[in-house]
Amino acid sequence: MLCASEVVLSTPTSCSKCQNDTLQWGVSRGRVLADILLCTKCGHREQIEDWSAPILPISAHSCCNCGSQRLEDPCNYCSLSAADDKAVHLELRDLIAPGQDFLTTARQANKMGRRLIALKLATAAVIFGADQRVEAARALRVWLLSAVGEKQAAYNDAKNWVQQSEQPSQLAWGSLGQQCENLEQIGEASEAYRKALEADPGQHLIRCRRAKLLIEQSREGQAIHEITYVCQHTREDKFMTAVLPVAALILDTLETRDNHDECARLLGLIGNHVTRSPHVLAHAARINALAGKSKEAQKQLKKARTIESNLPIYARVEAVLKPSSQSSWRKW
Repeated sequence: MLCASEVVLSTPTSCSKCQNDTLQWGVSRGRVLADILLCTKCGHREQIEDWSAPILPISAHSCCNCGSQRLEDPCNYCSLSAADDKAVHLELRDLIAPGQDFLTTARQANKMGRRLIALKLATAAVIFGADQRVEAARALRVWLLSAVGEKQAAYNDAKNWVQQSEQPSQLAWGSLGQQCENLEQIGEASEAYRKALEADPGQHLIRCRRAKLLIEQSREGQAIHEITYVCQHTREDKFMTAVLPVAALILDTLETRDNHDECARLLGLIGNHVTRSPHVLAHAARINALAGKSKEAQKQLKKARTIESNLPIYARVEAVLKPSSQSSWRKW
């Protein structure tokens, strides 16, 4: 197993076997986890960094190197003293960004694709970093555990974070919800997101994620409530972009129940953003066709097809547009 002092500071920029500049960092999940600098052209493994991965749930009293509880000094598991533990992680930091704090360096390593060393640095940021940045470091650590393939460990760490906290933050609950999703624990994920929204109602992306899970649980009424909240509190593109795929799922469900009035209400909430989703735009065309507004419906259907040429809903819109089918669901 490599120590930080054994690693060459410079990183190759081209493959020593085929000479192409197609090197890319990734994670190898063999007998042990490792960061691999791989040539994407010939498959040559240019560099391997085999670090001790701290995958156990952590606390302020954990050994940063291995993740076990530091009941004594040195650590009973990896034999590093507390002082050596910090020194090793300072050396790891200097491999990426000398002089920076642990969290900043962890983020930089992650951007490079060096996720295992990023995990160790994020862990160091939790244990040795400034108190005001611990929450962000814990969230990054949980995400990195999942990113290196340790989904159960990520869930355990997020669960431990919530249980350790007197008043868990939206970041803690949100991290747990994401890891529940990764393990397909839909009910627990939905509940974790609900707790995150109680802590911070303005987390609109989390609200959209929860709405999608509620649809999967056949709780469309609650999903509509969540989407309605987002639409009524923001019109920012990034949030409305998250609303649209969820709205499409809700509209599909409402269509099967012939709940056209609720479809129309939801489309009205989305407003001009309807035109950004071919699926949602086709639903708008369907509602207009049902209301006898065939010209507007045809225009919307045509525009939807220019965005995406073939969606199942198009045939349903065309069926409503046929002369024999043109009748409003309302009595005008």
